[in-house]
Amino acid sequence: VIDGSLSMNQKVDETRTVFDIAKARAVDRINRNPAGDAYSVLLLKDSPTWIVSDPSLHARKVSTAIEDARPSHGNASVATPFSMISAKLKEAEGRYKGNQAIYFFTDMQRSNWLAAPPSTSDLRGDDGKEKATYLDLQAKAKAGTIFVDCGPLKDNNNVAVTSIGFDQDYFPY
Repeated sequence: VIDGSLSMNQKVDETRTVFDIAKARAVDRINRNPAGDAYSVLLLKDSPTWIVSDPSLHARKVSTAIEDARPSHGNASVATPFSMISAKLKEAEGRYKGNQAIYFFTDMQRSNWLAAPPSTSDLRGDDGKEKATYLDLQAKAKAGTIFVDCGPLKDNNNVAVTSIGFDQDYFPY
């Protein structure tokens, strides 16, 4: 999963953005994997899109698709992508046993990870039965989840106070 949200457009030096770093790290991860591994790639943005939808054994084609990807100029939410990933894990349930990993190449911006709680319809299928959650499918598929922080080491230009609190025991007045 490559984060393509607006914050990924942030410049880290004269020529590269955080999105460029995320793509380079994703391609590097593919290059370091053994031959025979299969990949699907999801671009996380306002409307998440599979840029490689079916698991592909062609590492070079997957790398090219990643290199050709462009970030969006909007927000992203992880609620929809988790559903998409869950469906992908369910599809691959019989083919890839025990060696699945989901990598998130992201700048870890808080706004992307604040998901609204699921509605009742999100938790039940058309037949009324409970849907399997991402975590259930991840455990069943023995898939690991790895977060790769691609954000700049020093992020002074993108700082916000998101909450403040006081410990009454420490500040009694």
